[in-house]
Amino acid sequence: MILALCNLPAPHYLLFSENVSSIVYFSHHPIFGIALILGLFVLIAGRGRLPNLMLFLTFFSFGAWVFLDSIFWAANRSDVIMFVWAAILLVEPLVYAFCLYTLHSLIDEKDFGSVDRCLKDYWQYSR
Repeated sequence: MILALCNLPAPHYLLFSENVSSIVYFSHHPIFGIALILGLFVLIAGRGRLPNLMLFLTFFSFGAWVFLDSIFWAANRSDVIMFVWAAILLVEPLVYAFCLYTLHSLIDEKDFGSVDRCLKDYWQYSR
């Protein structure tokens, strides 16, 4: 049995709690759904194209970030909060990395190739 240090009621389905303002639900839940639907649409519309795949991965990682943030807001147990916080810290850099990679694939219309090529491009553009 887990000792409850917080006297707030437990959330329903990990997402819905009486302690969370309704504005959080209006800012998180529709965005989660829109990101996944838009990502699937982009992936299906341009099957096999690198920018579409990268944009899908951007939307998917952003949706995961928003979903975990919704759990973070509604949780009242410290073990759930710590786990979700650690997961958010792993997912958040993926959003930024996929955004950067999507931009690169849209501008150059090609893949990085390898880490060596990526470092050479970074060195060239940073001058």
